[in-house]
Amino acid sequence: MKYLDVELITPDEFLDITNVLSVTSYTTDGEFVILPGHEKFMIELRSGLIKLKVGEDVCMFYILNPVLRVDSYNCKVIANQFINTCSVNAAILKEYKEDIEKILHLIDDETLLKMAKKQLTFIDNIIN
Repeated sequence: MKYLDVELITPDEFLDITNVLSVTSYTTDGEFVILPGHEKFMIELRSGLIKLKVGEDVCMFYILNPVLRVDSYNCKVIANQFINTCSVNAAILKEYKEDIEKILHLIDDETLLKMAKKQLTFIDNIIN
């Protein structure tokens, strides 16, 4: 049986996951699944959940501003941030969220405010 090699890449991290049976993610049009041998393509994903089926296990990550590149047996997910939902320290994330909320009213720049709100939504999706 053929497998996918999936790379999760951010400015700060790189994670290579091998022997992946399928990748499930979401676009604005809905859910889709990538299987080994898939046609080459590139697509912008929705920020949110991505599921990797490895054997009997499912690894789940929350990704922020992702782009997916598929090439037969390789997938690269390039994103601003990813968090492995299996290894999340909810207490630290809650503190981070509280810190952002404390300064939210001080942000004058519309772009920075939008980014901060996206971070809050991202954190809420992980800890809830």
